[in-house]
Amino acid sequence: MEKYGIPLYIIDGYNVILHGSFSGNRDIVRQKEFFLRGLDSYAAKKRVQMTIVWDGKPPPGSTRGGARVKNVYSGEGRSADDRIVAMVERSGHRKRMVVVSDDRKHIRHTVRALGARTMGVGEFLELIGYGHAKRRVKKNMHREETEKQVIDDLSVDEWLKIFRASGK
Repeated sequence: MEKYGIPLYIIDGYNVILHGSFSGNRDIVRQKEFFLRGLDSYAAKKRVQMTIVWDGKPPPGSTRGGARVKNVYSGEGRSADDRIVAMVERSGHRKRMVVVSDDRKHIRHTVRALGARTMGVGEFLELIGYGHAKRRVKKNMHREETEKQVIDDLSVDEWLKIFRASGK
């Protein structure tokens, strides 16, 4: 992958922080902050770029990120999945892109057909070294394989309504 330039990870933010092996007892704002700090450290060490795509509009006072990790919001009425596909479509450097998501199988097939690579959330958390996640990922992988549970768009929308209603 390095032969295509600096790797660029496009990450479905809520897909990662709501993943069973990552989320803890922190509220959503603290989870996002914790995740961003970890990504910033990893990106600096490994010399990679990361863009986190969040569903919806940016909350007041939100940051755009830093030199190696950027926050992007999908906008009102548009999903992070749609924004991610559009980003890959517009890119002239698709071979260096790695889309991180467990959502809808079609997003993974779509971005692969466009020339980007994909990575599941559990694999990504293991890659970036979330030790507490590593132990749960192996345990959850078996459960996920047997359940074959697919998160649909409605479940993402329902979560967004809950977060918006709570003001976080």
